[in-house]
Amino acid sequence: MRWLCKNTGRCIYGAPDMVIEVTSPSTRKKDFGKKLEKYVDAGVREYWIVDVKNQKVIVYDLGDDFGENMDLMIYGMDGEVPVGIYDGECKIDFEEIVNSVVNI
Repeated sequence: MRWLCKNTGRCIYGAPDMVIEVTSPSTRKKDFGKKLEKYVDAGVREYWIVDVKNQKVIVYDLGDDFGENMDLMIYGMDGEVPVGIYDGECKIDFEEIVNSVVNI
């Protein structure tokens, strides 16, 4: 973000509305623990953990109340996952992503 401010004069402040993490053996514990806590504290509204090992997408809807009324949804990687911050109107098709990667 520093580059954006320096080179364009337009700065972005605050937390993103949504964060997607892809787990790996070395980050797994942090993704489910420390990072979730930090994103709640920062005001992130939606946090996704893509768990490739278990073929799951874990979606935390952190809301606008810093996680006070947090919802959790778990999806398989064999279809679409709705993006909550867009009221489900936007969906990410993980089956298409997985098929794309497998065919590389």
